[in-house]
Amino acid sequence: MSDKKFVTAEELEAARQDVLKNGGIHRTLGRVFLILCIICCVGIIPMMALQGSDTLSDAGAVPWVIFGFLVAGIFGFAILAGVEDKKYMKFLNPYNTMYKTEFLPAIIHSRFEKIFAFEPQNGLSKEIVVRSDIFPSFDFIATNDYLRASHNGVNFEYCDMQLQEEHTSTDSDGDTHTSIVTVYMGLFLIVEFDHFVDTPLRIVSGGGKGNVTTESEVFNRDFSVECDSAVDALRILTPQMMNDILEIKNYCKKPIYLAFFDDKIYFRVEPGRDLLEIAHDITKPISESRKQIDKDLDFIIGLLERLKFRNLKSEASRTKTSDKDFSGNAVYQNEQR
Repeated sequence: MSDKKFVTAEELEAARQDVLKNGGIHRTLGRVFLILCIICCVGIIPMMALQGSDTLSDAGAVPWVIFGFLVAGIFGFAILAGVEDKKYMKFLNPYNTMYKTEFLPAIIHSRFEKIFAFEPQNGLSKEIVVRSDIFPSFDFIATNDYLRASHNGVNFEYCDMQLQEEHTSTDSDGDTHTSIVTVYMGLFLIVEFDHFVDTPLRIVSGGGKGNVTTESEVFNRDFSVECDSAVDALRILTPQMMNDILEIKNYCKKPIYLAFFDDKIYFRVEPGRDLLEIAHDITKPISESRKQIDKDLDFIIGLLERLKFRNLKSEASRTKTSDKDFSGNAVYQNEQR
């Protein structure tokens, strides 16, 4: 990765200015047409409420003409908004690609001691997500920003992830409606860790739902522990380990979920935003966007430092891992079942 030429902040800023200069008119028109489409939708609601009523029948043909114009406006403005959005994306997409492949990798390389792989288009595989058993059920998965690296001597994998579920409902008329609901949008971390026992252990946010009770009332209130062996679970969940997990919860200020098995820690949290993205606001200068990227990386590094729990094994008995133990987990997944 170090042999690849990266763009500077100044070069990326010049590319951002080009997007605004050449694609800005399409961005503006797209928003205008979308607003007009919404106005037509709002205007048609009272017209639809009057359909079939005496008020509408007595009013003559004028309301029906207005109704027709509003319907035409909805479809027409929606089409125009889509056309302008596509034109704008022709300028924005190359800029995003430049950021993800020629600017962000240089920042990541400067923050971690070893970078084995950074694949913006890829993420952790669906099989690993399901096997970790710390995510809600889902029908569709989209992942990106796969990173495999080492921090303070600990290997890890990272990706952003969105999970969606298909919901079907039937109304009083017997009509079936299908909707797609996002059930998870956050990060997924896998960190190497030599376990003292081999029995899988899962720690779920929210107390009272597990099958293992620890000696810590505070921990039992905040988390539920699931494990086939209570003895094995408690051999991992020492008082220090439970304090460390509580510290991670306080650090994230969000519900956290962990699993311990196969000499790894599987971790999920929803930070409340998509990390490592720069084009949320194209009008913001790169110097300002870079500050948010640094904050995102600070957050990820803070997690890694807190997930580096005190090893419970002796040096001689620890599993020796390398990059090969983490390779092969990156795949391209975009809204695939």
